[in-house]
Amino acid sequence: MIWGVLALAALLWPARPIGPLDGIPLDRWSEAILVGVAAPALWWLDPAFVRGTRARALVVALLAVKLISMAALTQQGWCARFVTPVPVNADGRDVQLVWDARADWRDAVPRCSAIVAHPYGDLRSFPVWFLNLVGPARRPPDAVVAMTIDGYLNAPDAGVLNFPVTGGRTIAAAIDERPIDPTRDAVAAAAGPHRFQLSTVLSGGAWRFAPTWNDRDVFASTLTTTGPPRLADRWFGRAMRWVVALLAALLIASWTASAIAALRPTRAQIAWVAAASAVCLAAGYFRLHTAGRLSVLLLFGAAAVPIPDRLRHARSAFLMIAVPWLAIVAGSTIAEAGRVTFYTPGDDFTQFQRFAYRIYMQGYWLEGGQWTFWNQPLYRWIAGLLHIVFGDASVGEWYLDAACLAIGAMFAFVVCHRAASFRWGVAASALTLATLVAGPSWWIIGRGLSEIAACGFAYAAVLLLITDDRGGISRVALASALVVLALYTRLNHLPWLLASTAFCLPSDVRASDLWRPRAWMGAFRVRRAAVIVAALALALAGFAWRTWYYTGVFSVFYGTTRQMLATIQPGDSFSSSALKVIQSVLVVVTAQDPPAFDIRAVPIIAGVTISVLALLRVPGCRDVPASIAVFCVAAIAGAFVARGEAYVGRFSIHVIPVAVAAIVCAVAPRVRARAAGRPTCSPASPT
Repeated sequence: MIWGVLALAALLWPARPIGPLDGIPLDRWSEAILVGVAAPALWWLDPAFVRGTRARALVVALLAVKLISMAALTQQGWCARFVTPVPVNADGRDVQLVWDARADWRDAVPRCSAIVAHPYGDLRSFPVWFLNLVGPARRPPDAVVAMTIDGYLNAPDAGVLNFPVTGGRTIAAAIDERPIDPTRDAVAAAAGPHRFQLSTVLSGGAWRFAPTWNDRDVFASTLTTTGPPRLADRWFGRAMRWVVALLAALLIASWTASAIAALRPTRAQIAWVAAASAVCLAAGYFRLHTAGRLSVLLLFGAAAVPIPDRLRHARSAFLMIAVPWLAIVAGSTIAEAGRVTFYTPGDDFTQFQRFAYRIYMQGYWLEGGQWTFWNQPLYRWIAGLLHIVFGDASVGEWYLDAACLAIGAMFAFVVCHRAASFRWGVAASALTLATLVAGPSWWIIGRGLSEIAACGFAYAAVLLLITDDRGGISRVALASALVVLALYTRLNHLPWLLASTAFCLPSDVRASDLWRPRAWMGAFRVRRAAVIVAALALALAGFAWRTWYYTGVFSVFYGTTRQMLATIQPGDSFSSSALKVIQSVLVVVTAQDPPAFDIRAVPIIAGVTISVLALLRVPGCRDVPASIAVFCVAAIAGAFVARGEAYVGRFSIHVIPVAVAAIVCAVAPRVRARAAGRPTCSPASPT
């Protein structure tokens, strides 16, 4: 665990040299995918790799090189400062902060708002995320932003520095403290170090800043630094770029090779993963928001791939299902890495972004932007962390959502693999992702809302409980922590999260057995359930304490939307209340608001119906595992208390994995029994 964290830290830690795989911010599409997607996936596929000598040597070497560079080298790139005519937020600053961990992001008045390390090809390539804090009338093309550039270039030979600024008016420019005519955008310079300064005012919507040295990208062809280059910079600065890149690439490549050697996939499996991933990557890149997302249906083909007994496990399923799924998301974000997203003013996802800025940039770590949480609590802290890693771009939200949905798919696989077979588990994981992506909820993915993150935390906790055969306290403690994170991410999930204790039952306890407590009480792991309940109780107490700290009211619900969204309001008649409750539940089950039948929501409707019938001991459904039936029904319990509104499909996301699991657990035994009972057919294989 520790070495896995160190490996990711080594890859993420920002290096002074600017180059490929130089750490955060991950503002190139290649490093965003390799470090932001591939490295965490490799950690899950082959956690043993980081315990080996080769891995530890690479991790230590990469960390050492980055730490030495911090001490010996000047930060490469140029220092950019962004100033607005009026403050964009309540702190009164006109010098703006940027999501760039290499710059002065924790200083009240930064010298460097951002480090310019590559050309800015258009408006969204500029690190101007802070324009999300202003109203619509002051955003591009109506925004006015002053940009100053200050830095050094160490010219390898004599040449010409071109610094055209499109969409801006140059106020002043200088090289080696000598003014340059503002009407010019080029200056000749001799070999050696030179200080370059530029002041410009950007307006309109067609911004561009792409300086060149002898018609080549200045950042790639020369050594650029934010301060006077030292002797070590001139000798080793450019070479260190490639040392960092080589060590990081070796770490990822070695990890990949180790994962392949550990899994030993068959040729058919390798061919499937390669072909499916290529198709999904292309589909995501070209047409994600239309027909491209239907490439997720290709994942059903994984169930037809012949798999030997030794590969019928969760990591093998992850390779065949989750890797192509991650390829869809990676393909869809290639063009978005390093590019600002301008959010719609007033929407929930915009509010989370504003709160994240207040936490990380302005230091309100406990307050988090609100004294009481009218918006859901935890996601604002998550959004800020994603921006620290990925910079101004919002690709981090895409990657987080993709990972959380993959966790939900793996939950469906593990449950159905145990209840039916490997192939049924693979089909269940494919159906989970297909329902999420091709269904009504698909547009929420990458949007920056809290539902998918809460879903990921919850299903990760349940997976720990399901796979904890040894009863280790560390797994239960980690599962409890994840349950708490899920609660803080979506407070209305409390009844559902309490139902996670149902997975303290053995998987062979059927829903119909719940009516006979003597049949299962002895097998119920009371201590595990008590730890989870205690963790939730402490979390609620801590939440209430924070409310008391800011308002003097010790309450979980004070200042939230609980009362406004309550299904039963004071003065409502019985019939009116019943109608509101039914409508609220149907919003979740149909994934439509107002409720309406949508064929894409059939897996949700069927899974919830089967779970209810299972708990009522209806033949054909009553053999569904009790934990699945309870967890599925509890997933809609919050709708009885409060009615969600806005953003169609958002309140159904957490139901989908367990609903699909309920369907497969009910259908698979009957299909296999019918196939085995045919006189002309041999008994069905368990796969």
